[in-house]
Amino acid sequence: MKFQITNSKQAGFTLIELLIVIAVIAIIASVVFVALNPLQRFQDTRDSQRRQDISAIADAIRIYQIVNAGQVPAGIDENWRMLGTDTTGCNVTCGFSGTPTTVLSRVADGNDDAEEQNPPNGNMYITSTDLELVVEGGTVDQEVGMRFLNMTLPQSDTISNAYIEFTVDETDSGTTNLTFYGEDIDNAPAFTSTDGDITNRSKTSAGVSWNNVPAWTSVGATHQTPSLASIIQEIVNRSGWIGGNAIVIVVDGTGERTAESYNGSPAQAPLLVVEYQSGGAVATQPSCLDLSSTLSSQLSAIGQDPSDGSAARSYYALRRRPAGQIDVIACSPEGGQDISRTK
Repeated sequence: MKFQITNSKQAGFTLIELLIVIAVIAIIASVVFVALNPLQRFQDTRDSQRRQDISAIADAIRIYQIVNAGQVPAGIDENWRMLGTDTTGCNVTCGFSGTPTTVLSRVADGNDDAEEQNPPNGNMYITSTDLELVVEGGTVDQEVGMRFLNMTLPQSDTISNAYIEFTVDETDSGTTNLTFYGEDIDNAPAFTSTDGDITNRSKTSAGVSWNNVPAWTSVGATHQTPSLASIIQEIVNRSGWIGGNAIVIVVDGTGERTAESYNGSPAQAPLLVVEYQSGGAVATQPSCLDLSSTLSSQLSAIGQDPSDGSAARSYYALRRRPAGQIDVIACSPEGGQDISRTK
């Protein structure tokens, strides 16, 4: 009997051949990465690093608060400040300036606009068919209040613009100077007939003057106030503010302009228009916030912005909200990104 011995050994890849194949694949992948919109690919990579960095900054502050009985590092307040060691030149615009969101609210009830004559503690009129801003008949001083419902403004978001639009009820052209305030409260109640119900309400520290109000020469025409953004910002920055609450705006001053009220014409009652940005672009303070010693161990692994950052100016900024949350934002996002985090 004869046995035939065959060679059962099969050919395979050597280690060197495998390494060559891997190298070729890597080269092809890098070429494809660059070929497919290279700018976008590199922007995405940098933005990914920015997201990691702001998360690390927020986590570092949170760890500090746990260790220090809830206290935040010294220097963190309600102003946006760039992290860094420079004491000047840190005022930049951080974030992405996207399209603002607009919220509109028109006075919607007879108890939501009112006049208080002969303030303070004057007689209340909540059924008037017009609103005299702010002298009635040329002789009676008064304050005017307007309440706007369902203001769906997120707490502490940036108010970029705000104004009230009035519709002319009577023509007036005399010299008129008005000042606007907000009621300093989380959720403003409706007006009542109780004497002094406007002047007895606490006012915001922010006030806006409208001096030399243009003549109102055409009944039915509309006129807009200067920006009331500072007033609205103070209200939504309150720790108890919740989106959907009501806002009261109070007007005093001298002179007379006569606007429609709810009882006179509901469709032409005062209209509050507010524009806000979630995250969005914010302006930082001139001096940086130096946390290099306070958070030296926690922040040691965090670099600076991959495009602009340095130890002097990191191009990351933060602030503390009135309710205690910490906002962190990237100052140089790319590709239309809004890179921020609230902790």
